[in-house]
Amino acid sequence: MGSRRCGWCYGRGHNRATCEEYTKQVKEQAEWEVDNNKGREIVGTWDRYHQKEYAKRMKSDTLLDGTKVEKSAHQRRQSTRTCSFCGHSGHNRRKCEDFARHSEKVIKLTSDYRKAIKKQMKESGWGIGALVQELYRGEVNENCSTYMIVAVDLDIVSTLSMNRYSNQQPIVKMLNINPNPKYSWDKQKEMNLPPLAPENFPKSIDQYSKHLTNTMTEIYKRFPSDYKLLSGVEDNIDYPKGWTGLVSSAAATGLEKDLKEATAPNFYENQRRSKESDW
Repeated sequence: MGSRRCGWCYGRGHNRATCEEYTKQVKEQAEWEVDNNKGREIVGTWDRYHQKEYAKRMKSDTLLDGTKVEKSAHQRRQSTRTCSFCGHSGHNRRKCEDFARHSEKVIKLTSDYRKAIKKQMKESGWGIGALVQELYRGEVNENCSTYMIVAVDLDIVSTLSMNRYSNQQPIVKMLNINPNPKYSWDKQKEMNLPPLAPENFPKSIDQYSKHLTNTMTEIYKRFPSDYKLLSGVEDNIDYPKGWTGLVSSAAATGLEKDLKEATAPNFYENQRRSKESDW
């Protein structure tokens, strides 16, 4: 009962797009057009109608009379495939030299960035067991709680996410040390460790993007109004092996996805020019 039924021959198990009977008839009509057009000085569009239909079904670029199939401007634009990173045609992201250079630079920069974070965390006292005071607009009020850091998640740190406030630093889990928290959601929280201080920025970050440096500086300025370190600890974080090395895109959570979605600054302009050249 659920079998498909062809709208041309009414047979079951196929549709008109794959119907052999319809294809056979179109071919016969196309061959008739070829014979009928012989010796004619002018052959119009409609004189090759069935030849075009047959070429479309057979996915051929040539009609039975040897004429090259002319595509519309819209079809030519649609058929132009461009690289999803640089926007140029003739290759894809996997074979894009610009993307390869970009990936190499991002992975190197992520390594530099992680080394700077590790150094800052070691010197600042932010670690497992540290006591943190919650602040409200830079001050303590009756609703502010004190927490102890109990875990640090280091997976998310990458160059492509470090200018997003929610993702740009290691995430820590904290437990409220007050005996009776006022609100149930205050029993435990997650937060980012302090953003990288401007004086700790690797030189490679500024070379990579001045805008990125400015963004991170603004994030650092906002952080002191959120939390305050009450009691620091010696460096006691267990960093994964190779965490500060030249990580592959798959080794850092978020980095592979960010690289997959990244585009060159002139992507749209390159893509437009690539499509126009094929019109």
